[in-house]
Amino acid sequence: MKFLRYVKRDQFNVIDLGTAILAANIFPENALAALAVWCASSFTLNVIVAVTIRSKNEA
Repeated sequence: MKFLRYVKRDQFNVIDLGTAILAANIFPENALAALAVWCASSFTLNVIVAVTIRSKNEA
């Protein structure tokens, strides 16, 4: 969780919005499935971006 401090607020917003749109398009009639996909993918992508930014800053 400490990795997430490297991600700026606008990066969080772009990742969250993109994954929400993607989840809604994949499951247009099932809100719970869309929410589950959004939660899983949003958190995962935020962590990946944070780790990438941190590794670039340390290099």
